[in-house]
Amino acid sequence: MNTNNFCLRCGNPLDSDALFCSKCGTRTEQATIQSQAVKNSAPLKENQSSKSGKAALILCIFLGMLGAHRFYVGKIWTGILMLLSGGAIGVWALIDVIVIVKNKFEDKNGNRLEVSYKLPPVKELILLISSVMACLAVIIVSITAVLTYATSSLITVVDHQLTALQTGQMEKAYAYNSTEFQKNISIDGFRSYVAQFPALINNASSNFSERKIVNNTGYLAGILTAKDGTTTPVAYQLIQENGKWKILNIKILNSLPGK
Repeated sequence: MNTNNFCLRCGNPLDSDALFCSKCGTRTEQATIQSQAVKNSAPLKENQSSKSGKAALILCIFLGMLGAHRFYVGKIWTGILMLLSGGAIGVWALIDVIVIVKNKFEDKNGNRLEVSYKLPPVKELILLISSVMACLAVIIVSITAVLTYATSSLITVVDHQLTALQTGQMEKAYAYNSTEFQKNISIDGFRSYVAQFPALINNASSNFSERKIVNNTGYLAGILTAKDGTTTPVAYQLIQENGKWKILNIKILNSLPGK
């Protein structure tokens, strides 16, 4: 036992790490120092999550439509719901971005995630606007990519027919038409129709600015360009037959819709 210290009240020898006198129970200087150190230390924030707010924000911006940030904080069911709904087509993800930046997003235990602590109002506004804009950009790109992928099969059918027409394979080109189309228009009638338009019979390129699928019907509208430079506005209507897209109607337009 180190007895270099003595109780200030009764003079009893004390261990160097003693907090109270073993004889009279008086608090020692060591206990006072430790107590002061605890008081001076930074207080722990109540209800603060152990998960990173910055990580949640990044996940929400780039993968919010898939619910990645909610999986990260343990909110599995709402994460699955976001995944299935595409973050309600981005709206839910945008709301979560705002909540996260405002330090009000909670983990599965109800503890809040902190992105920034006592950030000046101007800097917080800049962070909020930049985060929302980044999330919006990701949402727009994602929706565009999904729509492009979903309608690419329509364009593939039309392009294949145009290629067959260009190479003189009339029967093959005719086969891309639907059963209903073939009932109404014979192959000779089809040959006579496409021969009127160089952009169909001698196509060089196609550009479809409007594309959509409603139930089992697909729509395309755009410009066909012939090898001689002739441009023709055209609209296609396609339907599903046995799991494949078939051309139901080809309509030559005076101009594209909305122009």
